[in-house]
This record gives sequence, C-alpha cells and structure tokens, in this order.
Amino acid sequence: MNWLYLLTIAAFLAVSSVNSLSLDPVASTELEQHIKKGDCVISMRHIRPRRKLHISIEALFMIDFPTLKHKLSFFLDRMNQRVTLDVTANGATVSKHFELPNTNETSTIRSLALHFHKNRIAMLVDCKESSTHELDVSLTELYAQMDTDPVIKLFRERKYPLYFDGQLEPALQRTNCQKGVHKRNKVHMMRTQVAEKNKKRDVRNWYNNDSNDKHHEEERTPIEVEQRGDIPIMHGDCEDA
Repeated sequence: MNWLYLLTIAAFLAVSSVNSLSLDPVASTELEQHIKKGDCVISMRHIRPRRKLHISIEALFMIDFPTLKHKLSFFLDRMNQRVTLDVTANGATVSKHFELPNTNETSTIRSLALHFHKNRIAMLVDCKESSTHELDVSLTELYAQMDTDPVIKLFRERKYPLYFDGQLEPALQRTNCQKGVHKRNKVHMMRTQVAEKNKKRDVRNWYNNDSNDKHHEEERTPIEVEQRGDIPIMHGDCEDA
C-alpha cells in the first residue's frame, strides 16, 4: 500500500510539473533543424533549487511529436538524485533514469547536457558524463515518420533557457567545460616537463659522478714502468765522456 501511495504521489507531481511547461515556438523550430540533420545536444545552465523545497520533482522540458502521439519528457528528481525520461508512445509510458551524482535538494547544477546520437542519449552533468540510455526509435527517425507536414513542439520551464548544438564540443565550450579540460592538460604537460627535466638531470649527474669516479680511480692506480736489462738507468747528472 505504501508503494502504491508513493507511486500515486510521484505521478501526480510529474503531471503537475508537465503542466508548468510552456510551448516555445522559437526553440521548437531550432530543435527541428538539428533533428533533421542528425545529432543534437540540448543543454541547460545554472539549475537552481526551487524555493519550495518540498517540491522534489520538476519538469525540465518535453519534446512532442504530435502527429505520432510520441513524447519525451525530462524531469529533475533531486531527492533520488536522477533525471527521469518518460517516453510516451501510443498511450504507454516507459521511464528511464539518468544518474545525477553529488546533487541534493539545495545544490545548484552548473551545467546539464543531453547528447542525442542516433538512438542513444548521454547525459553530462557539470562537464562529466553520468549515464546513457538507448531509445527504441531515434529523434531523426521519428521526424522522418511524419510524412505530411512534420511538426515538433518543445515545451520547457521558462526559467531554464535551452541551448541547441549539433555537436557536443560547442555545448561544452558554452558551459566553460573546455577551460577545465585545458587547465588539466596544462597541469599534465607541466608535470611531464618537470619529470623530463628531472630525468635529464639525473642522467647528467650519473654521468658526472661516473666520470669523477673513473678519474679518482686513475689517480689512485700506480703507474708501473717496465724495466729493460739492456737499457741502464741513469741517476744524477750525466756528463759527456
């Protein structure tokens, strides 16, 4: 009974959240252009917690293919640390959950990006990929199924602007993810240079020490002079006979 109650409450909150979304005609047109070409990245920035902390589930956006009666709805669930995707097709709904690590009801999500590649969706949170899921049908295939007058409608939460890109790199640059990557690469490069410098210094020191050891060894080694019996050894001053 408790599980049934919780599911009922969750469904009610999800429906209430969806009702808070508004149709964005400009964003709908922009999204449609990317879907027709293939890959698409939808990103958001600075997702702050709601003032009413008891509202743990909030709708982010929904992609609607009205003539196919096919919808993709994305919800932010802070309490369970996940983003839920509800795929509704022909009256049936299937839910998929993307992990949202290190997030609670009071934290701000710096960046959130969803990369649609064929029938695969990858979610990136604060520049790091968290989890992936596969769809039965890709967005491009759904668009192609609408033979006559294809229309895509995008509904979104007004306080969260959406950004659209055809590739992942521009989306990461917009959220300053590349700065972090460049910084890490620079640190790695500096560490490599220091390691190479130390390696050369160690080799140089080893060579110098080895040369000094050989020099000292040569100084300590007595020089033996071979004496021949047919050559007399002269001592003192030599005078002409």
